[in-house]
Amino acid sequence: MSSALVGMSAGLVVEGYAPESDVAALRRDHLLREEGFPATGSRAMRGNVVLHVVTDELPGTVPVSTELLLAADLAQWRGAREDARAVELLRAAADRNVAGPWGDPV
Repeated sequence: MSSALVGMSAGLVVEGYAPESDVAALRRDHLLREEGFPATGSRAMRGNVVLHVVTDELPGTVPVSTELLLAADLAQWRGAREDARAVELLRAAADRNVAGPWGDPV
């Protein structure tokens, strides 16, 4: 569930994405249960797995580079280390002028 592109790891939390069609099997196979985040918006939680559920198909969406998705994910954590890495990923994507996986310029 981790990407080597992130260039960092956390020993306490696993975060990943799964299509809706896989969620029931993931919950069963890995004994996951839904807890959600506190209403305060803080990342404090009792669980150690953050699973983002995405639709199985995203019709009409624009492809986005993996680095941009990872940067957005890291920025949500609001930690100094995560923010710094998100900036690095954004700068790398901007330096290459990448908008999508095919290298289409912005």
